[in-house]
Amino acid sequence: MMDDKRLNSLVVTHGRWRQSHGKRLVDLSGAKLQYASLCDLALGRADLHCAVLRMANLERSNLCGANMRMADLRHASLRGARLRGADLRCADLSMADLRGVDLRGAKLVGANLCGALLPEGIVQIGPLWFGGYLIYWVERDGIQCNGWNRGKCGALVEFERAVERDCPHHDEDMVRRREEYRAAIAMCRALRQVRLGYA
Repeated sequence: MMDDKRLNSLVVTHGRWRQSHGKRLVDLSGAKLQYASLCDLALGRADLHCAVLRMANLERSNLCGANMRMADLRHASLRGARLRGADLRCADLSMADLRGVDLRGAKLVGANLCGALLPEGIVQIGPLWFGGYLIYWVERDGIQCNGWNRGKCGALVEFERAVERDCPHHDEDMVRRREEYRAAIAMCRALRQVRLGYA
């Protein structure tokens, strides 16, 4: 991991330290760090929202629990990074290298994954009629969709039950919403069957 002297220099130049529950955390929100070599950083729970990290090297960095909402990570290399529990909502990860990344518990709703090299089968469907996106982890059978399940991953069958329960049959807009969700669920189920080799 990066030594304290280098990390302190980075924070002094591009951000600030903040206190949270007695711990000193890094605040690099809005920092312009494009093309930076930031591999092996210890930035768990760091604030990187709206940071410009385009083409940055963040390989093997610990970004667990980091706030990376709306961060620009286009073409960034995050290979082998730990992003467990990171908030990546509305982040631009297009063409990023995410191979070997731990994304368990990460929030990806609204993230741009176009052309990204992903660590596993992840499908993004949308925008749906209300402008939201559905994220599906194929092998893990985990789904995220806007505020459903408080933004946490849940199983496809749980999401399907919630759609049937929460989308009224008498409201025309909700009927359309339910039908779009049903189509997305069917696609996810079919993809999982093909990927896992059973019918």
